[in-house]
Amino acid sequence: MDAKIEELLHKSNPWWHKKEFQAQLGLPRHAYVERISKAFSIREIKVLYGVRRSGKSTLLYQIIRKLLDQGIPPQNIALVNLENNLFAPWIAQRDFLDRLFETIVTLHNPQGKVFLFLDEIQEAPFWEKWVTKMYEQKSPLQITVTGSSSSMQSTELATLLTGRNLSFEIKPLNFQEYLFFKTGHLYEKKDYDEMLDQKTELAHYFERYLQEGGFPGIVLTQDETLKENLLKQYFQDILYRDLVRKYEVRHPVKLENLAFYLASNIGRALSYRKISATMGLAVDTLKEYLSHFERAGLFSFLGPFTFSSKAKLREVHNRKIYIADHGLRNVAALGSGRDTGFTVENLVFHKLKGEKLLGYTEAPEIDFAFSRAGIHLIQVCYEEDFPPRELEAFEKLRLNRKVNILISKNTYQPVGKIKILPAWYYLL
Repeated sequence: MDAKIEELLHKSNPWWHKKEFQAQLGLPRHAYVERISKAFSIREIKVLYGVRRSGKSTLLYQIIRKLLDQGIPPQNIALVNLENNLFAPWIAQRDFLDRLFETIVTLHNPQGKVFLFLDEIQEAPFWEKWVTKMYEQKSPLQITVTGSSSSMQSTELATLLTGRNLSFEIKPLNFQEYLFFKTGHLYEKKDYDEMLDQKTELAHYFERYLQEGGFPGIVLTQDETLKENLLKQYFQDILYRDLVRKYEVRHPVKLENLAFYLASNIGRALSYRKISATMGLAVDTLKEYLSHFERAGLFSFLGPFTFSSKAKLREVHNRKIYIADHGLRNVAALGSGRDTGFTVENLVFHKLKGEKLLGYTEAPEIDFAFSRAGIHLIQVCYEEDFPPRELEAFEKLRLNRKVNILISKNTYQPVGKIKILPAWYYLL
């Protein structure tokens, strides 16, 4: 390969020359680093995916830092960002990744296990077949790749890597991570009574979190105007770089208008017919666009929970809408679409994504039902004083459940079989 590629590899891997890379490390995201690092005990290909700007590239540097601290030889660790324009003359060639890996090995002749990190892997055509081939060779090679959600959820990827990969969704900062980024202190969740002396501080930061969202780059930016401009740019980049370009969308303005409409209706259950009529889109086109949004990780959808098989066939037509990060919602939603209660509901949805989320109930409406050794129900009412109907909804629902939680703004109080918890405490 060109000598410029070798030069780029040297610059991208400062540890080869015993140089520090503090500027690239950012603030640590301990939970992700620990989970991914533990996975190096098995051979499976590590796939880091998530919405654009969620911090995937920075995490690679943090994982590399941990490997070096564990005594892995620097020459056995290689990082390549495939978005770099210097790769443009070769990246479309079928043997590009073979040649790239050959160059890396030739530079240092590493002995033993090699850790290869390929950032923005979707830029290299045929990458799925290459990593599968390397995996099948059973060589002492640990491959970790990152990419956008849309590129990591293709049918071909699922077929080729089934049983060969371990995937990690990298999300924007949760509230606990946000606190660490803002204060440098890792807040440990304790019994509510033990946290009363921190209540005012945590409630203050939670309100800021509701405004800023959880993208690491936004949280670390000081200027408010710049934050807003960056969030708008993130939104446009996801739409046009991850969706319009990838799926060759013929009417990008219609796609963009639909994204604004969905961002304005977070937490609301809408049918295909309702959205189609409002946006002037054919139902087939609407379904296609919604599928694009879901694959890119920009929007997620939650159907109603029911035991009726007949109703389950209809659930796809009446789904609640959630967005990848509430900061994006704050810059994209129009008018009353910025209701804070729905922002909190959006956060609760993402907290529950790791659970067996069953859906929402319709009559009466309760926001979330999930299964964990029994059915749990969660209702969000982010107000100082909530109407009696919010509590009555739990009693009206004829369902054998284990836990009932009502998420409020500041109230902590047990009411019969219902736990009322402040949002800042529940989301910590």
